Formats: sequence, structure tokens, C-alpha cells
Amino acid sequence: MAEEGIEVDADLIEHGGYSFELGEEATQRLIDKKRPFTALFCGNDNSAMAAIATLNKQGIAVGKQVSVVGYDDIDISQYTSPAMTSVRIPLEDISINACHQILNLCYGESLPIQTRFEPTLSVRDSTHSVK
Repeated sequence: MAEEGIEVDADLIEHGGYSFELGEEATQRLIDKKRPFTALFCGNDNSAMAAIATLNKQGIAVGKQVSVVGYDDIDISQYTSPAMTSVRIPLEDISINACHQILNLCYGESLPIQTRFEPTLSVRDSTHSVK
């Protein structure tokens, strides 16, 4: 964010863990501060689903008033209401790479090792553009 010249208010950062329950609690703490915010980036999809549910319960329009982004892009992400935008990590590539590393170490193989994996963004209805 700093690289883009966007200042982040540390008071708007809530640590919620990675479960649905902790995500609900963190989102509610943020709402209770009564400080305006336009987006939430969550540490995983479970906490993002909790954020969407909590915001919806409070009458806050997800995807219109507040954008929510998850991380993992699990299959159920597309079925939340609204459908959740999420960062997709290439789990299959990471898994294959881990197997290559184990085979190389255990059996002296020389399978290729990848050191960088590029995530992609699955854009859905839980986010909106700011103009």
C-alpha cells in the first residue's frame, strides 16, 4: 500500500485469526470502532466469509459500501452472498514442487524446483472499484 502512496491507518487493522468465529469477532470489533472503512483484506477465505456475513447482518452492503477480499479462493468462495473476490494461490504447483523437493532430497533426483509462485485474483461481486 505504501508503494502506491496509500496510507494505512493502523487502528483499522484487526487481527482475527483464520477461523470463521475469529473473523466474525474481528469484523465486529472494526465495526464497533465506528471509523469509516471501504475495504477488508482477510487472511483467508474463512475469515472473509465471516466478514461478509457480519457486514450483511449489520446492513452494510458488501460489494457496494465495503469491498471484501479473501485469500485461498476455496471452492465455496463463489457461493457466498455476494460471491467473494479472493486471491487464488497455485496449490497444485506448490504441491508438485514440494514432492519434487522431497524426491530430490530422499532419492538424489534432480527434478526442477520452482522458488516463486504467482497468485491470481478471482474477482467476484464482493468488491467494487473506487472512482
